Amino acid sequence: FFLREVKKDLVIEDKIYLPPPIRESVQLSFRHTPRLFKTPLRQSTKKREEEFIIKNRSKLRDNALLVDTDVSNVDPVWLTTKGDEFYQRGDIVSAINAYSEALNADGRMVETLLARAACYLDLREADPCIADCMAALKLSDSIETRFETDEARLLFQKKLLTTLGMAFCMKTEHDKALELFHSVLQLDKNDHDAPRNMRYLETLMEVADLKAKADKNFSMGSLEEAKENYSKAEKLDPGHIQVLMNRSAVCLAMQDSAACSKDCNTALDLLSKGKPKSDSSACALANILHPTPCTKRKWQVILLCRRSAAKRLSNDLRGALADLELAKGITSNDDDVAVKSIAKDIDDLKAKLNSIKTQDTK
Repeated sequence: FFLREVKKDLVIEDKIYLPPPIRESVQLSFRHTPRLFKTPLRQSTKKREEEFIIKNRSKLRDNALLVDTDVSNVDPVWLTTKGDEFYQRGDIVSAINAYSEALNADGRMVETLLARAACYLDLREADPCIADCMAALKLSDSIETRFETDEARLLFQKKLLTTLGMAFCMKTEHDKALELFHSVLQLDKNDHDAPRNMRYLETLMEVADLKAKADKNFSMGSLEEAKENYSKAEKLDPGHIQVLMNRSAVCLAMQDSAACSKDCNTALDLLSKGKPKSDSSACALANILHPTPCTKRKWQVILLCRRSAAKRLSNDLRGALADLELAKGITSNDDDVAVKSIAKDIDDLKAKLNSIKTQDTK
């Protein structure tokens, strides 16, 4: 029935119309747009992918698939903004990568140079920080033309000189740092941070001189003179941890277990709570010169072992054992020598305590 109806439709006014011949079949293949990532493109993951590219762009530079990425990934202003976002989140390394890519695109962006220098300062890497600051200073014409107002230009110049001064402080080049802080004050007589930094640095320079004398006295075996110079330095800056650590070593050498334990306790308290707030240390420079978490752990181990030795002098063996176990818990697994040394001391103390316990039972 169906075929008869079709034939009727093909016959119009006694004329027969035949359908066109069947076309040959053709096989077509479709491919997805090439992507750096093996997963499909999704809006929910696009931001994370962009951040991954920014963090690792230097390693992916020769990858041909980067050509198809968003144009914003190579825009220096956009990359600087992403670097600022990373910095605010505390991801300093990713911020440095983003700033570096921005500078590869435009090396005259003085704000980006200063932002990267600040990152290096946070990581306590003085040399690259100084290099970025000096590069920004050489681009004086960019500084003059890049800022719309005199106020913005002045703020940038002050921050640049302050960052450079702090980096020189980290390298103990105090005279250069003091000169830079003085330059900030010449630019703006009403600046509040420069006088604080200068006062703290002047105190630090006095403490450094006294500490150097005390270190020399200690190395030559003049324990009384060493302790006296360390005490003078400690009066100038009660929060100077290295002075307290070295004085505790002198006290231990003098068999003064009480004084050694006291200095160790004070230094450990400072390491756990930070520097005490005072007029002399309430400045950005004090925060920059405060030890990093890695250095803190190292100093804590030294102080705990030293306090343990002081407790052994006073026959407080259980207290000495407790300090060594704390030190072992803090020690990094990478420091194999320290771990083995502390473990050996713990075993010796435990053996001695067991021996005392056995004698008591008899």
